[in-house]
Amino acid sequence: MNEINRDPKLDEIYRLVKENNETLQKMRRSQKWSNIFRLFYWIIVLGLGVGVYVYLEPYLKGVLDTYGSVLDTFNSFR
Repeated sequence: MNEINRDPKLDEIYRLVKENNETLQKMRRSQKWSNIFRLFYWIIVLGLGVGVYVYLEPYLKGVLDTYGSVLDTFNSFR
């Protein structure tokens, strides 16, 4: 008997609630994957930054030492 007198508005509400739930679950899943990929992205970026610094450190040290000696030479002329 409940099936005969079922309100169509309740059916529509139930359908909308199910649809919203599915959409929210997809959004949460998408956000979770986005966070995971963002974490990997920053790990790679920071790793490359450290790697480049370690690789270029001897060259940078030489350039900075040369700059310091040139600066000292110019200051000695004053």
